[in-house]
Amino acid sequence: MDFQVNEVFPRIHHITEFPELKFDHLLDILKEIYHTNGNLEKIVILTSSDNTANIIADFLNRYNVQVTTYSGSRKPKRKRRAVYGFNTGRFQILVVSQSGLDAETGEIFHFINFDMTLPYPLNQRSTRNKNRRQG
Repeated sequence: MDFQVNEVFPRIHHITEFPELKFDHLLDILKEIYHTNGNLEKIVILTSSDNTANIIADFLNRYNVQVTTYSGSRKPKRKRRAVYGFNTGRFQILVVSQSGLDAETGEIFHFINFDMTLPYPLNQRSTRNKNRRQG
């Protein structure tokens, strides 16, 4: 997965609770981010399956969080729409299943590992470092 990570706020959160507490822990993390930053934007939630990604999205929609999913099973048009909506701010959160994200995203401020086993591959690229090498 290729992401551009904001160097000032590259936080990675891990949810290690028992399965029945994972959603409570997710809400706690999102509340902490909201109280710290004043908003919920540019958050990627990593999960192990397409089904879990959909469950997380449905759960967060109940709290009026603008969320979309990206998974390998989606058609290319839906994948492009999800990434475009995330990049333009229409969606605050992008839930990515283990099948991965094969697209350019804007800056990411927070990653939340919902249930991926560690270690998982995460290639973090910074726009700032990329620009330094070119200029």
